[in-house]
Amino acid sequence: MLKIAYPTIKALQPAGQVLVGGLLLNCDPRNPPAGSDCTPSTFLTGILQSGAANSFDGVSFHSYDYYSTKDEMYANPSWNTRWDDVGPAMTFKGDYLTEVLKEWNVPDKYLINTEFAVLCDTCAGSDAFEHAKAVFLLQGYVLSQARGYRLALWYSMIGWRNTGLLTPSLQPRPAYYALSFARQQLGEAQYVESSTLDEVDYHAFRRNTTTIWVLWAKDHLTHTVTLSQTPTAVYDVLGDPQAVDGVNLDVTKSPTYVVWTP
Repeated sequence: MLKIAYPTIKALQPAGQVLVGGLLLNCDPRNPPAGSDCTPSTFLTGILQSGAANSFDGVSFHSYDYYSTKDEMYANPSWNTRWDDVGPAMTFKGDYLTEVLKEWNVPDKYLINTEFAVLCDTCAGSDAFEHAKAVFLLQGYVLSQARGYRLALWYSMIGWRNTGLLTPSLQPRPAYYALSFARQQLGEAQYVESSTLDEVDYHAFRRNTTTIWVLWAKDHLTHTVTLSQTPTAVYDVLGDPQAVDGVNLDVTKSPTYVVWTP
């Protein structure tokens, strides 16, 4: 289908983009969970085996994680990922797709995460879940930029299985404020670098002359990070201003923005 459609699409609209997807990637075919059939996750390999490598521009995929009431965070057992390890499953899924593309010598295809969210069927009205959802949303968007994804789309505004950014009566949930503030701080920013030190993930961005860090801990502890200089401002995951205590910053599993403006 791709080989037939692609030339016609490009002839009519040369700038038009043809995507593979959206791939569900139900589980990790490199390390299948016990009793799981991960064959559907090899669909991209089948496309490349068919000789369609030159008949698409990018790969669209979906990625959901599941809320855990035990630690009030998230995990995806089908991809052996957790919040305190690699983070959202989208990172492992994207890495897998990148590996497949490199194996078939087509590394120039871009990735688009066209659906991501954290699911919980029994979490309606749970403040802990709503906060974890806001955390997951920011981490997902930050890591999408760090991985170089062309786009990441939260699914959805009203949601399914309690993923909504708004309530059924269209009132904002915490994740809505997290997305709004992330757009304000990072929407026009360029990703610079990432690192992990003493269980704290740090991701640096630059917007014109402003430097922005987003930091979070990969455990339940509070870590004190000593910065090289006093920041201009510090915000929590929802965009609420936090006290600036010189160069010492307490970091928890809930992300913190640190901003330096000349």
